Amino acid sequence: MHGGRPVALASDRIALGTLLACAGAIHLAMAPVHAPTSGRQAAAFATTGALQLAAAGAAVAYRRRWPVVAGAALGAAAVGAWAWSRRWALPLGLGGPEEVESVDALCAALEAAAIAVAVVVLGAARPTILAARTALPLAAVAAVATVAVLAAPSTATHGRHEQAAGVTDEHHSPLA
Repeated sequence: MHGGRPVALASDRIALGTLLACAGAIHLAMAPVHAPTSGRQAAAFATTGALQLAAAGAAVAYRRRWPVVAGAALGAAAVGAWAWSRRWALPLGLGGPEEVESVDALCAALEAAAIAVAVVVLGAARPTILAARTALPLAAVAAVATVAVLAAPSTATHGRHEQAAGVTDEHHSPLA
């Protein structure tokens, strides 16, 4: 206990950092994939990815609340934007609505898991032995899933957009 609040386990912070880093890596990898159709969308992906990587590092390096809160808020904003873009078009010419694909579904799941881990880290839920035993395996699964989805052939066709003129613009994954 620290000041009447449970101290987050190091494994919880490592899991949070890994989840944020994996989501950030996906965003950064998909930025150039979206660039041919929307420079704004590519910039949004790159900015989100860079911020998630920074939050990941800060969550692991600093035993403070602010990086955890920042990571959770960033994850919530990204999941909200993703959910919105599956149903309606995003503002500012950022695209949508789009079909759910494996790469973006994994990214949203990583961000949702990061929010859940952040709740544990912030002490809203007391760390338990179960959390200690699942945090690092969760981080390992997240890392393997991220590499697998970025290397998958289906990622090479992610973001296939039908243009108004009926021309298909196919994006390619940087790892495929």
